[in-house]
Amino acid sequence: MLAEKAGKIYNLPWDSMKAVGCLCDIGYRGAACELEECPNGPDPIDGFGNESGRDCSGRGVCNYDIGVCRCFKGYYGSRCERRVVDVSVIA
Repeated sequence: MLAEKAGKIYNLPWDSMKAVGCLCDIGYRGAACELEECPNGPDPIDGFGNESGRDCSGRGVCNYDIGVCRCFKGYYGSRCERRVVDVSVIA
């Protein structure tokens, strides 16, 4: 039972035989585990990243069809964990 795996108690309520779900393998999510999760990590500038439930380290959008991050402008890396350094500011 899913409730047991989640450490919850679910003692035969009215819908106990009606509600169903999947327990997905690591790296997948969705009602039928059909969505591939993207690589993830903490936010590169100490904001809200994966520890807050945000995909792609909080700096991108996940394409669940292929499990690849599309990083926001100014960020790059497989999990959007790197910032682009503006060299014009350094000069």
